[in-house]
Amino acid sequence: MDVNLEAVWRLFRDSLVDLSLAAEGRRRIGPRGCLACELLNDFHYAGEAFRHNFEDVLTAEQQAVISAVYAAMGGLEPADVECFNDGVVHRRGWQRLREKAAEAGRVFGCERETGTRDAAAGG
Repeated sequence: MDVNLEAVWRLFRDSLVDLSLAAEGRRRIGPRGCLACELLNDFHYAGEAFRHNFEDVLTAEQQAVISAVYAAMGGLEPADVECFNDGVVHRRGWQRLREKAAEAGRVFGCERETGTRDAAAGG
């Protein structure tokens, strides 16, 4: 089966940018359901697909920042992922996650996409 690598990159980039957005702008990105679950699940899926398809070309720094985002996700407390409570994204654990995602965005050169993503969301 052929994999559309451009689509894998876009999914990864978009999920990384979404995680790095300020808490106030997040609902505009994903109004479909539980905000916390969508953000975490989207990155988990996209990150795994990205690592699987690009593992042979990722630098040590790129691998490290992806791992740091996963570690920040793993550091969230149960109260940080309370379903259908959008306020959880204002908690300290989410701030650490935003910082790690923003750092990863800089390493991958997609931090400049944040403005485009905000504008597309109406912000």
